[in-house]
Amino acid sequence: MRSTMTWWVAVLVIVALALPACSNDNSADPTEADADATAAPTSNADARSEPTSRTDEGANGGDAENASAAGAMILGGEEIAISLRCFFEEQPRAGLGGVFTHSAQGRGTNAEGEPVVLDLTRARAEDGTVGDDINVDIGDPFGDDMVSLRAVGPEGLIQFGEASASADDVEVSQFGAEPVSLSFDLACG
Repeated sequence: MRSTMTWWVAVLVIVALALPACSNDNSADPTEADADATAAPTSNADARSEPTSRTDEGANGGDAENASAAGAMILGGEEIAISLRCFFEEQPRAGLGGVFTHSAQGRGTNAEGEPVVLDLTRARAEDGTVGDDINVDIGDPFGDDMVSLRAVGPEGLIQFGEASASADDVEVSQFGAEPVSLSFDLACG
């Protein structure tokens, strides 16, 4: 009994010592937090997990990669405010071959208060063909009622600018369901 209690006390002491070392509390030094936030990804793996935009720094005073631009998309007649983050550099398509040349993800909330995620990609396959992919997820991603709408097409389904993405009247649909019209013209944040 005594050795079990000693073991648990030792575990609690180790956990208590490890937690402060693992915390990422930069509140004491705001400049350190800003430096961490503006650091560019160092590898493609980092870039895929945390997309950032590659926009000009001039207008935003050097914080262009941290800003999250706001705009709106029109989905089935409903205007939904969206903030868009972009990554317009080549990155490998794991398991699919080829590369993603553009990727962007936007988030917002519809009139019913449900989260809406807009996911945009352009990929170049190993044979050189280029295609665009639009995904719109509405609702709790872990819930049974989430709706996923998709459109896949050739290059040009999405118009990517230097720091923007747009599409006009693209039909997105869930398998077997009636298509819904989607339009957006969003600046990358």
